[in-house]
Amino acid sequence: MRRPSSAAALKCKANVAYTDEQNALFGGFEAGALALTGDAETVSTGLGVRVNLGGDWAASASWSAGISRVTPLAGGLFANVSDLRTTAYGMALARRGLFGANDAIGFGISRPLHIVDGSALFIASTGVTKSREIIYSTETIDFASATPETDFEFGYTAQLAGGVSFQANAIYQLNLGGLSSSEAVAAFATVKTVW
Repeated sequence: MRRPSSAAALKCKANVAYTDEQNALFGGFEAGALALTGDAETVSTGLGVRVNLGGDWAASASWSAGISRVTPLAGGLFANVSDLRTTAYGMALARRGLFGANDAIGFGISRPLHIVDGSALFIASTGVTKSREIIYSTETIDFASATPETDFEFGYTAQLAGGVSFQANAIYQLNLGGLSSSEAVAAFATVKTVW
């Protein structure tokens, strides 16, 4: 028989981080002809909240935001990059003890890290004059997406007999990578044991 849940408890956490990347931005390494970033410094902050709803149910939410100062790679396609402002957030609902005392199920919706403000000055050759001089043109590229990606996720975990654990996840991604109407579906399951 399961014990009655205690009164709702609220837990909060906050963090501040500083990241300095070389030839990379937001953790993605750049190399070759398409390398654009020489140096990127990011200051970010995040907040998280978890509340016990009673009856083995819990809800959580998180939010983070950051500002990145990007130095374009010398000789690259970008002449200048403005400060990039990013954000990410999500919420989830989970329940322990669905079929027994050692399992849990959860549902979540989130917006992964995405740029909400920022642009770059792009320089490219567009032609050649009769005297064989290269013609360059400039264009401002807006990095902010009007349709940021949204992820919907379902997860189930269980501790089985003999130290065996099982986990299954399914995710539906809408506007994948910020591209309007692009979609993706993924699912996976893992079984772990200890001996």
